Amino acid sequence: MIVNQTFARRFFGDRNPVGQRAVYGTNDCEIVGVVRDVRGHLQHAGANAEFYIPLAQGPRGTARLLVRSTAPLSAVRHEVEAVDPDQAVAEMRQLNDALDDTLSQPRSTMSILIAFASAALLLAVLGIYGVMAYGVAQRTREIAIRMALGAKTTDVRNLILGQSLRLVAAGIAIGLPLAIATGGLYSALLFGVHPADLPTIAGVIALVSLAALAAAYIPSRRAARVDPASALRSE
Repeated sequence: MIVNQTFARRFFGDRNPVGQRAVYGTNDCEIVGVVRDVRGHLQHAGANAEFYIPLAQGPRGTARLLVRSTAPLSAVRHEVEAVDPDQAVAEMRQLNDALDDTLSQPRSTMSILIAFASAALLLAVLGIYGVMAYGVAQRTREIAIRMALGAKTTDVRNLILGQSLRLVAAGIAIGLPLAIATGGLYSALLFGVHPADLPTIAGVIALVSLAALAAAYIPSRRAARVDPASALRSE
């Protein structure tokens, strides 16, 4: 038999498995090689311990033949019939089609999650904009006094933007541990990416921060344009 790397690590550790023996059913097999891990089950995050034996040692009622070719499927079928006219070929399809069928459910689930995440980001942006716009309206007198005492427009704009970033920082401080803690719920949908992947988390934090700055930009500009005399007179 030939074993994969996970099999070799799990059952032989640091020892060389080549030349060792393993029992499969009633067969006492000699391990003749080690191959790289292959993701045979896409719903699992990692590779399983697997081994491969000749078909003569473990005959099956059905078998799959993978052919790398630029020829059409009809030509491949013709070649199979040329080797054995009595060999039944139940189904033939492109590997990409088979892979698309296998990944259809995870892709659909991820599309739904992306849609919900996009909606959540949009609601967060609208919420930050509403909170900051309301805060600017309520603090018109305070902003006018600040500007009358010498505050510049950039100072007022930075004040509003700083408040929005503090709100975002508080949300990240609460949401990040929850996201990491619940990451295992969707780990089966991820391939080659850990739920607590640092570059991904950093990218999401940067995206949320930029969205918050964009949402607070209009209220900050509105606050910076407050006319101190008019605002104080109206009060």
